[in-house]
Amino acid sequence: MPVVFAAVVLERGQGITAADVQLQPVNIAKASRGYFNQVEQVVGLSAKRRVREGQMLSPALLTGAVLVKRGQQVEIRATQDGIQARAVGEALANGQLGDVIRVKNLGSEKTIDAKVIEPGVVTSTFR
Repeated sequence: MPVVFAAVVLERGQGITAADVQLQPVNIAKASRGYFNQVEQVVGLSAKRRVREGQMLSPALLTGAVLVKRGQQVEIRATQDGIQARAVGEALANGQLGDVIRVKNLGSEKTIDAKVIEPGVVTSTFR
């Protein structure tokens, strides 16, 4: 069965594109850690650790894409009781979709917890 392999070295945290992978035939009985049989299944994910060129990709090697990187300027969105506000902040940690990370509001200099909702955008979590 065709299975997805790394066509190049994938560094930790690197987002995967279709050019980074290739399909190769494999006896799936030997794929005890799982496998992907379509390139589309891995495009947009990122490597949890360094992956060698020619290494078969398994779910244990990949994670969701990092949408916000530490030090990146992000848009902070806040909504409460129908009122919406936006501010500019700085991410203090990397974050994937749904992760709650610390973000420094550059206007007020306060640090808040915020949930990653899309690339470069977080929403405050009122506590």
